[in-house]
Amino acid sequence: MNINAPMPGKIISIKVNVGDSVTKDQVLLVMESLKMENGIRTRNEGVVKEIFVKAGEQVQTGSPLVSVE
Repeated sequence: MNINAPMPGKIISIKVNVGDSVTKDQVLLVMESLKMENGIRTRNEGVVKEIFVKAGEQVQTGSPLVSVE
């Protein structure tokens, strides 16, 4: 399952690595939008399969950020 950007913004930091186990509501990355930092969280448990973005990158609404299976 892909976690997509809920709004346009800039990726500030990535809190997980490929292969990490994650729990429900764990922060995967932090993005800045409208001068506010927002933690992007998982919706369920799983393992990080792929990270599509890098810190400092600009993203648009709906852009894939992280894949968790």
